Amino acid sequence: MLRNLKGILKLPSFVYVFWFAHFLAGLDFVGAVLIPFFTDWGHLNYTQIQTLQSWFMFWAFVLEVPTGALGDKLGVKFSTILGILLSAAGFIIYVISPHFRVFMLAEFIIALGFAFISGADVAWLYELLDQAKARQHFRLVHVVYDNAYVFGMLVSAPLTGLAVRIFSLRWVFALQSVSFVLAALLLAFLTSSPRVSARESLTPRYVDFIKQGARLLAKSKQLRFLVVYLIPLKVAGYFVIWLYQGVLANLKVPIEAFGLYRAYLLAIQLVVSGIILWLFRQIKAPRYLKVLLLSFPILIMISYVSLAIAPGIITILLFLTFAGGIGLRISTIMSKEINELIPSKIRATALSFIGMLRRVVLTVLNPVVGASVDHFGFSPVLLGLGTMMMVPVGVGALLPGLIFSCRKRRGEGEGE
Repeated sequence: MLRNLKGILKLPSFVYVFWFAHFLAGLDFVGAVLIPFFTDWGHLNYTQIQTLQSWFMFWAFVLEVPTGALGDKLGVKFSTILGILLSAAGFIIYVISPHFRVFMLAEFIIALGFAFISGADVAWLYELLDQAKARQHFRLVHVVYDNAYVFGMLVSAPLTGLAVRIFSLRWVFALQSVSFVLAALLLAFLTSSPRVSARESLTPRYVDFIKQGARLLAKSKQLRFLVVYLIPLKVAGYFVIWLYQGVLANLKVPIEAFGLYRAYLLAIQLVVSGIILWLFRQIKAPRYLKVLLLSFPILIMISYVSLAIAPGIITILLFLTFAGGIGLRISTIMSKEINELIPSKIRATALSFIGMLRRVVLTVLNPVVGASVDHFGFSPVLLGLGTMMMVPVGVGALLPGLIFSCRKRRGEGEGE
């Protein structure tokens, strides 16, 4: 730990600019009041809210090709800063008028910004470290860079209640653009462009990628098991973000308190993932790994069903703890096991393909879940998503054998 601290203090100055800029971008006053903003100010129903999310996911996917090509030509610094400014513009467009078509335009602009940033910011940071002959610190720099964003969210979440008291919901949403603009200005004036372009193209080759991913899925039993196990857990974690605020509103929780629940959700992810990672290190036999892998979907299912049957503050906290704490961090929690199940030659493609399948599933499910909330209420939807966990429960019983056989083949043995 001391070595890491000494390393942090000796890094090139531009690294600290990147960290602070990412912290500023993470100052998220929107996340805690998403549903009240859409329902109270925007006058949207849940079908429209979730349709907007599918609209965003669709365009974020499609726009990665043209924005990647432009980023290759104009450079990673241009691509990153333009992406941040476009995202800021999207939030400003959001508050122009409470109309669904205006919101669609805003989401399109934010998706365009997201596509410009995707991969460019990390490529820029890597190239600058390489030029400064500090490439050996990239892992540490990247981890702190990501954590700075999370820290920004943690700092801003409990302050949302104060922001709502001072401003209206409309202007709290607009406030998000301020932190983005400040981050863009910092990066524009206090950092330099790399002397060479990014080593890897920013333009994704989707056709080749989808073909490769489909071939891998057909050939690899491990990948099929991972898809069936991970995607339902990730989906369950995703819908925590979009359902808990609606339940809070039904429970007549003051909107000023929503930020505290958001802060709890962010903090509990770190706590739960830390505990589970410790448990993984203690496992020496397949039967114990089986218990752990079965416990993830079972705990998520219990938290969903409990909130459906008896909505209240305690079941909300249970929901945030297990469905949020596990579902939103499952890729991090199981990163070692995921990597063990996928051969190194195809690992990057396989993991990207799993991510793409998740986005496709969510693009389809978003409006379905939204319409179900509008027609049936929260409880039936929570029950439905909770019972979906029976699928990974079945697969979770089979994964440990695959994981330990992979370890044995790679010479690690069961004792590692």
